[in-house]
This record gives sequence, structure tokens and C-alpha cells, in this order.
Amino acid sequence: MIDTAVRNFSAGREQPLPSLPMRVLGIDLAASKKTTFACVLEEGSEDLRVKLHARCDDATLLGLADGAEKVAIDAPFGWPRAFIDALAAHRRFEAWPAPDDDRPELFRAELSFRATDRVTMQTRRPLSVSTDKLGVTAMRCAHLLHRWHVAGETIDRTGAGRFVEVYPAGALVRWALDPSGYKGSDTKPLAKLVAGICAAVPGLGLSDADRHTCEQVDHAFDALVCALVARAALVGLTDPPPPVLRGQAVEEGWIHLPLWGSLPGAGAIVGSDDAAARPAPGPAAAAALAAHLEQSGVVLDAKGYAERFDEVVLPSFSQATKAAIRRDLSGKGGSELVARAGAAAKFHAAHSSACLAANVFGPWLDEREGVPFGDGTFAGTTGLERECATGLRGTPPTLDWLVEGPRVLAVESKCTEHLSAHEASFSPAYEARVGELAHMTWRREYERLVADPRRYRHLDAAQLVKHYLGVKREFSGRPVTLAYLYWEPLNADEITVCSIHAAEVNEFASKVGDPQVVFVALTHRQLWDEWAADGQPTWLREHAAALRRRYDVTI
Repeated sequence: MIDTAVRNFSAGREQPLPSLPMRVLGIDLAASKKTTFACVLEEGSEDLRVKLHARCDDATLLGLADGAEKVAIDAPFGWPRAFIDALAAHRRFEAWPAPDDDRPELFRAELSFRATDRVTMQTRRPLSVSTDKLGVTAMRCAHLLHRWHVAGETIDRTGAGRFVEVYPAGALVRWALDPSGYKGSDTKPLAKLVAGICAAVPGLGLSDADRHTCEQVDHAFDALVCALVARAALVGLTDPPPPVLRGQAVEEGWIHLPLWGSLPGAGAIVGSDDAAARPAPGPAAAAALAAHLEQSGVVLDAKGYAERFDEVVLPSFSQATKAAIRRDLSGKGGSELVARAGAAAKFHAAHSSACLAANVFGPWLDEREGVPFGDGTFAGTTGLERECATGLRGTPPTLDWLVEGPRVLAVESKCTEHLSAHEASFSPAYEARVGELAHMTWRREYERLVADPRRYRHLDAAQLVKHYLGVKREFSGRPVTLAYLYWEPLNADEITVCSIHAAEVNEFASKVGDPQVVFVALTHRQLWDEWAADGQPTWLREHAAALRRRYDVTI
């Protein structure tokens, strides 16, 4: 069955799942029918039925699209706005609109690439519709879109309607499948990609004959990928244009890239039960943690909040540790501990991220020394909710846990926040600060996030960049480990949002590499596994067991 993550999060709200059975069409369009393939995916009770169609002419494609809830086409839906304007000026015998300086290549890039192409480049570089032979395919696509329009279809080039522009090679990157060389004469990379798709989507009903075709003919394989992206777009697992670029996307088209790691969700069977009525993963996780805490005898209100501080911290904590947690949090204004507007304190929630961090690291506030983390032990001054200022105006970024010693450990901890959608946001002041402080890899990732604020749907990458700048500024003379520590339910491998988030974490980690500020990411359970290993002190193994008893739940 499809899980609760298959929702349209692009607008921050859920939408009903498509009607059953879900039928989509993927088209690998070429200038002629000889190399145009199409793939129909239709959902059965237990699998996705696949049907490939070769040598598709326009009439065939128009017929196959009938009854499809989404039609994904590997072809540009438009040309760059600047290119169209330049041609119009040229036709009127007006001056070619180019800058009067020594860098005309910058303007040529605007003529060559659409807004969506420039965003897509952050994943994989697409061809230019205005300067490459791809333009001939785009002409055929424009003709087909016009035929559908004449037949009464509403054509929305942003992909919000029934038709969506896709880019198979970019989709493969987002799904952690290497597209290198798959269009060459050697079919081994193609066969490997087919195997990867089938492994990620076990319900894919690909016949032996169609599988062999996909392993031998890249156009056939691309049609299959297009169909899977059509499903992803239909259930909200692709990136629509951000509001600031929607105006251009309406004219130029928009490539819908699937979310990182979302292939299992795109291929999941919707089924016949009322999946749309289930809560989204974030609320579901909060509810599961609350129910689990209630099983231990703690009384919670309807929103999952306890009345008293002692009810949410680990019962194994000593009075000294509890006092240290209170003292540490109160020193920052005590916002986590203060009840507001008749509501319980945020710290008292069963799903509180601050409480999770306190429960994990509380013993090292007063009673213990040396925090084992990853490949080292960090000793020094410890604290919860510590600010590391970037030097910019406003509230500094606040780390959940900080160890200030010869080696610095700076931890951003998540409980359920990453199960909801995020979008990168920076004030203009960050550009100069990034240029001043950031290693080139972090600077490039910052630039990617500015260009594409929805580059990551669930990873709050902007927050990590701000933490990086804070520790880079405050601890310039010391080695720092900046750790991203996140909670997952026991059945995370069954939940699409968790797969997407983990893939986003891996992508982010692969892009940043400052030798002074080393970025690491791991789940809370991975950390607790380290603490529970043979050879660790008895108290630490018992602490890990207590954390598991409190936070190990399924959703």
C-alpha cells in the first residue's frame, strides 16, 4: 500500500490521492516516430502493469493519452523567454539584445537556457532547447500540445495540469541511480539501471520482453522513467516551480524533477483503502510518540503534552541531571520551559526536539565527561540550546547541543520536524557573510539553495548553512564536527518521507567538505547503537537502552 507520505506537500497541505485505478503515460519524444517510445503504467490490485509502445507517431501518442491521469513528456514545453524576445527583435531589424561589454557569454546563457534549465543544472545539466538539436523535438512537442489544446485540453506548461515536462537523466540522479553512459553503445549501464528500477519498485509488472527492450534500447527505458515520474508528479513527489519563477514557467515550461529518494513512493500501489484519510507523517509520528509515552503511565493532553517537566525527561535521570537541564534551558530565556497562552510548555511535548536532545545529552551536563560521538570523544564545556552568532543582525542560530573543547561538537537535533516540508530562505545579508567565511563547497551549496529554494523538501539545509557560518565564525581556530542528528521511526524504510529525507541528507553531505568544519549526519538510533556496543561503560549502554524504550516506535 502507498504510505502516508504520498501527498502533495508543495503547498504545505495534503490533497486527495488520485482516483483508482491510476493510469499514467510516459513519452520519450523524438523528432521522428522511429525513436519515439511510450510507456503506459496502470495500477492493478498488486502491481503496476507496464506496456511499452515503440515507433509512436502523433496519432498513437494522442490515443495513448486518452484516459491517462498524467502524461509525462521528455521534451521541452517552451523556449527561453530571452531567446524569443531576441528573435522578435531580430525579425524587426532591431539591435540584437546583448550587453555592450566584454562578457557576452553571460547573455548567451540566458538565450540558451530557460529558468527551469538553470534550476535543473543543480542536479544534472540539460541540453539547450534553443542551441541544440533538441529544438526539433521541442517543435514536435509544441505541435502535440496544440493538438491536445484544440481537443479541449487545458495546457499548463508548469506541469500543474494533465501534462508535465520531465527529464529522465535528472530523475535518475534524484533517485540515486547513476545515468553515466547509459545512452552509449555499451548496454551494461542500461541493464544496471533497469535492475535498479526493478529493485526499488518491486511491484513493477515488467514482462520479460519489455524488460529486455529497456535493457537494450535507451529510448524505451526513458519512456519507463517518464511514466514513473508521471506517477510521482500525480502524487506530489516532484518539484513544481517556486512562486518567483512561475511566471517564466508558464511561458517556458518547467521540468518536474522527482524528490530525492522518492522512487519507492512513486512506484507504490495506492490500493483501495482510504489512504487519503491517514494523517501525514509528521502528525502521525507525534501521535505515536505520545501514545508510547502514555503507555508508561504519563497523562498527556489532546495535543500530546504532559503537565510536568519530570514526566517527559527520562525516569532514569538523577535529580542533579534534571536540575542541570532546567538550569541550562532557563539560561536562554527559558522559552522551551514556559507555558504560553494557556498551552503547555513546548518542552513538555512527547515529540519535543529540545526534550529529545536533553534526554540524549543530559548526562554530560554535570555528571559525565567526554561525549562519545562517531569516531571520537568530545570533552569540554557542554550546553543545550547554545547560540552561535553569524555576525548578522537578528536572532542567532541555536544549536541543540554544543561541546566546546579542543575539538568542538555542534549538534542540530531533529525529532519530527523533518517529516514536514521545508523551503530554504536567506536574507540578502547572508551573501556577503557566505563569501567571507564559507569554504567553496559550502558556498556552492548556498548558491544552489538560493537558485532553487526547494532543492530539498524535508532537509532544512538553510538552517545547516547558518549553523555552519556560526561555528565557522566562533571557532575559527579549532576543528569542529557539525553533526545533523535526526530521529526516525522503527519502520522508516516503509515511509516515503523518511526515504526522501535520508536521500536529501546524503546529497547534502556529498556536496559540502570543509576540512575545518566537518559535517556528519546520523540517526539517533545509529548513535544509540554506538553507545550500546560491547565495550562501552555499563551506564552508557543502560542510557542507550532507556532512550530506545522512550523513542523506538512505529508509525
